Amino acid sequence: TSQAAQDEAWHSEGSEDSGGEQSDYDTDDEEAKPIEEDPLYDPDADDQDEKWMEERREGRVSDAILNCPGCFTTLCVDCQQHERYHHQFRAMFVMNVNVDKTQQLRPQEGGGS
Repeated sequence: TSQAAQDEAWHSEGSEDSGGEQSDYDTDDEEAKPIEEDPLYDPDADDQDEKWMEERREGRVSDAILNCPGCFTTLCVDCQQHERYHHQFRAMFVMNVNVDKTQQLRPQEGGGS
């Protein structure tokens, strides 16, 4: 593709070409139409989520929130920081965890990791 085509593809409203002003209207159509609000956006969702979490914690304050590093699933919302080893935390109450009691984990011989 040519440089002119690439420049055209990246051109957007509100750039220096339009004086830096952004419009509430989509000007690509022949007639200007108001831009619709996102139907999935809820301006009160964060406040509602915070209230829900405070109810679950029953007044306890958490030092951290623990999530799975692979899928980001929340595992614990009530963690305590270790008094001596500040980079370590312990999970007080876990969620979204299933323990397979039919399996037993053992350390490798020789202390290998």
